[in-house]
Amino acid sequence: IQFRHKMELEPTDLFQRIKSHLRDVLLPDGNCVVNKNQVKILLADDNDFDIKIMVRILKMCGQSDVTVKNNGVEVLSELSKNNTYQLVILDLNMPLLGGLETFAIIKDFTKKPHVWCYTSSAVGELFTLGLDQILSKPVKKENVESALKNMAEWY
Repeated sequence: IQFRHKMELEPTDLFQRIKSHLRDVLLPDGNCVVNKNQVKILLADDNDFDIKIMVRILKMCGQSDVTVKNNGVEVLSELSKNNTYQLVILDLNMPLLGGLETFAIIKDFTKKPHVWCYTSSAVGELFTLGLDQILSKPVKKENVESALKNMAEWY
């Protein structure tokens, strides 16, 4: 292999260069995300922008096994074919079947995954429904990270 430019880098310079290219997977303190607890996630939202944000946050938290659906009907169809998901994240307001209606059905499954809801609506009354986690939009990485840590303690 021939290189066009000869560069001699000190190990610390090389580390800094690599680190600058990995910003998306680094925590604010500069430490790499290392997650031995990969979770199989099913995410449901009808808003493409919110999907991109949530997927990016999940990846920043070390979670890359994310399947996306656009409404509760698609979620239930996916779970009926493949009930190996450990976590289902539902937007509260979706067409056809919203997050709460979908959760009400998932609650009765024999093998039920953890279920989170996220919404831009008021969340006060949601705490009594038995959801594992309720996140407010705009979703913050710290909140997702904390919820994933709590979930890891259940295993």
